[in-house]
This record gives sequence, structure tokens and C-alpha cells, in this order.
Amino acid sequence: MKGRISWNLAFAVFGFGVTLLLSLSRNVWTTSLIRAVLCGVFFFFLMFLIRFVLSVLLAPPKESSPSSGYRQEEQDSHKGRSLDITTPEDPGSLKELLTPQGDSSKDTDVFTPLKPPKLATKTLDPEELAKAVRHISEE
Repeated sequence: MKGRISWNLAFAVFGFGVTLLLSLSRNVWTTSLIRAVLCGVFFFFLMFLIRFVLSVLLAPPKESSPSSGYRQEEQDSHKGRSLDITTPEDPGSLKELLTPQGDSSKDTDVFTPLKPPKLATKTLDPEELAKAVRHISEE
């Protein structure tokens, strides 16, 4: 955690002042002062936590050895500068790659759409419909 403790003190004074000003209107001055001091102490330690988290998040990554880091930087500097595209020399292998895989017998079949059976609607008697409506309206 780099930095000075003055950040912690400034944050604690800020918390003390805000709490004292907000608490004076509703409490006795001694109660307000005690609460402001406790809040100042809390803000002091809260700033330690904030500084620790920031130092962990903003720290540069550690390298295992200086020579490996140099090699990695050298390799990274050449990335994306050249493009190596190769095609197969044999045109037959290229044709195999482009043809779909599967049985040749399926290719000769003709497409036939699916014909699902039609749903038969049952016609109900008007009396049965009236009974159903009466039953539903009773509930």
C-alpha cells in the first residue's frame, strides 16, 4: 500500500465533520461528538481497506524472471505483422473438404414434406355446452 497516512486522516476528518454536522440537529452535542469520533475512526480504517484494494488491483503483474519477460515482449512485438496462409497441394483433398459428409444413398432421396394427421374436432351438443358453462359459472 503505497501512499501516506494523510489520506486516511483526511478521509477520517471528512467523515467526522459530515457526521457531526448531520447529528447536531437531532442530538445533544455530546452524543453527536461521540458518534462523529466513532465515524471518523471507522472512515480511517475504511480508507486503509480502500487503499489496499486499489494497490492490489493496480499493481503490475509479477514476472518469474527478467529474461523470460524480455523474450515474451520480443514474441509479442511480432504478433499480427505477418499472415501465413497455406492451401492443400492436392486438389482432390480440397474437394473432399468441401463435400458434405454422409451416405450417398440419402442424396438420391427426394424431399417429401411431413403430412401430420388432421385433428378431428368433436362437435358437442348444445345441452352439454350449457352444462359446462353452468358448472364453470358455479365455481
